[in-house]
Amino acid sequence: MKPKNATKKKDWFKPKPFPHFTNRIEPKDRREVSRIVQNREYVAKHAFYPLLYYEIQQRKWKRRNKQLGIKKRPIAYATHLDTHIYAWYAYQLSEKYEALLKDPQTKGLPECITAYRRIERANGRGKRNIDFACEVFDEIKRRKDCAVLAFDVKSFFPTIDHQRLKRAWCNLLGADNLPKAESNIFKAATQFSYVLLDDLRAVFGGFDEKHLAALRKEGVNAFFRSGEEFRQMVVENPDIRIYKNQQKKNGRLVGIPQGLPISPVLANLYMYEFDRKMLVEVVNKFNAFYRRYSDDIMVVCDKPDADFIVFLVRRFIRKYAGLDLAKNKTERFVCHEENGRLRVKKIAAEGERSKKYLTYLGFEFHGDKTLLRGSTLAGYHRKMRKAISTIVSRSKVTAKKNGTVPVVFYRRLYRHYTHFGKRKRNYRVPAYDWIPSSDGNYYPERYMRKKKHWGNLTTYAYDANEIFDGDAIKRQVRRHFTLFRKYMSKKLSSER
Repeated sequence: MKPKNATKKKDWFKPKPFPHFTNRIEPKDRREVSRIVQNREYVAKHAFYPLLYYEIQQRKWKRRNKQLGIKKRPIAYATHLDTHIYAWYAYQLSEKYEALLKDPQTKGLPECITAYRRIERANGRGKRNIDFACEVFDEIKRRKDCAVLAFDVKSFFPTIDHQRLKRAWCNLLGADNLPKAESNIFKAATQFSYVLLDDLRAVFGGFDEKHLAALRKEGVNAFFRSGEEFRQMVVENPDIRIYKNQQKKNGRLVGIPQGLPISPVLANLYMYEFDRKMLVEVVNKFNAFYRRYSDDIMVVCDKPDADFIVFLVRRFIRKYAGLDLAKNKTERFVCHEENGRLRVKKIAAEGERSKKYLTYLGFEFHGDKTLLRGSTLAGYHRKMRKAISTIVSRSKVTAKKNGTVPVVFYRRLYRHYTHFGKRKRNYRVPAYDWIPSSDGNYYPERYMRKKKHWGNLTTYAYDANEIFDGDAIKRQVRRHFTLFRKYMSKKLSSER
């Protein structure tokens, strides 16, 4: 019998439902895909497809300018087979990287790197942002009178130096040069090409459900029927441009796409020398507390050491990673106990507004309490309003078309935006497969597809409330259902 706290290895094989240039991979294809990705001769000669690229726009309030800005987050993802090739080699690379971190000469280093790794709690489950933030805040509470230094690397993934990355990869493998299979993957991840999703929509009038349903009838879950059709309609199409990575720094090509399965472990490997230097020169010599979550660096130290540690971080990030720190995101805080309560205050530059809380991994630490970030709650309510507006508007259109009274189905809204969907669970939803028949036509066959509900913001808030002291986070979401009903009532009344 498997114990409850048994170590669970991360599975590299993860079929994705999204459409791409090539056909979707199903769970039943695991054996065939495993055979392909483990064939090093095939991977060494494999021609990777261009990535699909789009941007997510997020509204962000800038306190300094008191303006509402737009933060663009680039998303680039590979075709299904390419994704699994990246995932398999990322899995192999991760095991070697974890072994490197556990070197006795660098004791304490595994605890310093928290992003893109599975770090277990006492019960065997993996840690989350909540746990990592709690560790930092608990260290501040333990020290009480201390300084907190928060750094952010400027354009982390887009400015990763290719030569440094290749050298780090070779060192991990103990080789002078990358083997042919790894070399081909390195080339695909650094000299990548991509197609804008908006270009496909503009040229082909949009890949709507009718187009995708017609292909699904033929057993194709993709934008195109074959690689040949992709070449004819995209590669040889003068109206569609295939872009190449042109990001340069000091005259050299830099950067890797953030959406590849191998990108996170490559990013951690790239920062290994910096992390090791921080452990030796900052943690061990100054008794400091160091954590790096991707490009977010946090140091808790004694107040007299703060200036010199800032100097060391800036020096090490340039020397050992060839990167720069974002000046407007580098912050310094001082903590002290006052009337039995821990206080946090930012040391603001001239003309800059100070604040009395520290922000880290989506949480605000005020010393005596921890809260969810205000922008997190604002985004949650914004998505709630948008979802309510969409569903109510669609019900009105449907009712007008059918000559009936508008009917709003609440189940999905409840699941995603209220406490009714707080519980994580597995369930099944109806789906259809197009089955060929003897007369040459395709007919839909209904079945119940497995789906997992991971909860919603209230789930996250309640989980965080259990880890952090007090009920401050729980109180932040206590009115969510009242607001939900208010938004719904307002939209229903406006649609009449």
